[in-house]
Parts: sequence; C-alpha cells; structure tokens
Amino acid sequence: MRYTGSSTGVPGVFHTPAFYTQLPRRFRSYRPYFRYEYINAGDDEPIYGDPTDGPVVGRRNGPSFGVRWDFSEHAAGKLQYDRLDIPGPRRRQRNQLTVCVHVLGDPMKKCKPPLAILVGLVLAPTAFLSAAGAADGGPIVVIVNQANPVQNLSLAELRKIFLSDHSRWETGKAIAPVIVTPGAPERSAFLKAVCGMSNAEFSKYFVQAAFTGKDVTPPREVSSGRDVKSIVAGSPGAIGFIRGLDFHGDGSDGGVRAVLSLSQKW
Repeated sequence: MRYTGSSTGVPGVFHTPAFYTQLPRRFRSYRPYFRYEYINAGDDEPIYGDPTDGPVVGRRNGPSFGVRWDFSEHAAGKLQYDRLDIPGPRRRQRNQLTVCVHVLGDPMKKCKPPLAILVGLVLAPTAFLSAAGAADGGPIVVIVNQANPVQNLSLAELRKIFLSDHSRWETGKAIAPVIVTPGAPERSAFLKAVCGMSNAEFSKYFVQAAFTGKDVTPPREVSSGRDVKSIVAGSPGAIGFIRGLDFHGDGSDGGVRAVLSLSQKW
C-alpha cells in the first residue's frame, strides 16, 4: 500500500507491506475458507499508525478460518475467527471472532435469513466489544518513586521532562526519565499525547538538539514496562510510564506511585 501524509501532519510517502491469501471451497450456498494475512505498518503512517484513532496496528500476522453463506442473490453472512500474532517487547496473540452480513443490490426485502444468522447479528456487538477491549490497553499511568514528594504533573511539565528541558525536581534531585524501547504501543501513545511526536520524531529531536549544541539527555530506554517500574522503584529521581493494567494503586506496586493517568487508547 502506498500513500502520502502522516499521523503527525508531517508530509511523507509511506509504503506499508501487507497481503492476504485465501483458499475457499464452495458447497452449494456455503463457502468455508482459510486465510492468512500480514501487515507491517510504521508508527508514523497515517492510516494504521495514529493511536488517537484506535490501537496502533504495527506488525501483525496470522491465520483466519471462516465460512460464508450466500442466503440470497443480494446478501451473504460471514463468520470468521482470527488468530493474530503481534510481535513486540511482550509478544502476544489476539483471538477475534467476527460476524457480519454483506448486502449487494436491492435491500433484503425477499430475504429470510436463518436463525443462525440472526443469532450471529445479536452476538456480533458482544464479540466486537470483547475484541476492542483486548486491543485497548487502557490508560497510561505516569509513575515516580514513592519517596518523591511531587503529587501531580501537567502534560506541559511531562513534555519538558521527557524532552530534557527540565532536569531537576523541586528538591534539587536530578530527574531521571525512563521509557520503553520503540515497538511498545504504550510508548507511541505516550509520545503522541504528551510530546506530539512519533517515535521517529522523538529520536530526531535529540539528534538535532545535540547537533545544535543543546545540552540534552534522552530518557533511558528499557525493554518492558516491568523494567520501567523496577527502575523507578529503585531510584528516587526516576520517572516513567506503564500500562494501566500493570499498576494496581493499592500499595502493592513495589515502591512507586502514580502522579498522572492518561486516558489514551493504544
């Protein structure tokens, strides 16, 4: 797929590799099929790379199994099960059930879909919401060391901290930001919401700043949210962010506490 533009408004030409292959077999009005799909979308590309529009797609691939039933000349129902492999710091698999009806030409005025299709239409919203819930990582929680007296931070203050424009807490202790490596969806969502940047623009910012002689230090990069939590817990001046699913807020988080929660889908 080739298109121009980006999720950040920066002009560009994007070539996103994607394909699917499908093997069907027709049995009268029924058509079972097997399909394999692959997509590898960059963080900056305008269709699949904008966390404000939903989860960042990134790279994912896997098989699908389904059956299509043409129950009239102008309408067909489809039931499909997907099992997608999503690489990343925490490799995971996503299972998804899709139920839909295709209508072509005249409305279905002479069409009497069977009970199975009607049940599918009733269950489709439930299946969709379940899949959406699995894809939505929930809020992003900004954490500091338990001993840090700061109570809350604004987005502007966070931006200054992670862009190395603000290097010390009010106590005089050095600020040590920690961030997960590129590829983690929470990183892309955080940079978009707080810094207004993509991963590429974030890295480019520090390269350009250093080239112009500005005294900047990029955040320390670690491989997972668990590492972020561990480092912040062990360093009084550290600050980082993790998935809301990884933060309990009941005193069992091992020496860290929240100062801000971002309701950002990713």
